[in-house]
Amino acid sequence: YLPDRTEIRGDIARILFYMDIRYDNLKLVYLSGSQTPAKYQMGDLATLLAWHVMDPVDDFEMNRNNVIYGYQNNRNPFIDHPELVSYIYN
Repeated sequence: YLPDRTEIRGDIARILFYMDIRYDNLKLVYLSGSQTPAKYQMGDLATLLAWHVMDPVDDFEMNRNNVIYGYQNNRNPFIDHPELVSYIYN
């Protein structure tokens, strides 16, 4: 169970955008009505796009991206360049 925390919805969206481009077998999809994602599909793209706009990248998210880079030597490009979301998904 996840509490309804609107202040982290954009963070969640950008994590899922990263997973979508990073892992070939996972895909974001547009869902309609009560449709649920099939195997290897995750999230409702329309909802995630709205969350990305409603909750822009903040200092906490940028710091987390920097810390992860220190361990893994890779970054979430949607945090460094939020404009990529509309370039890739719109």
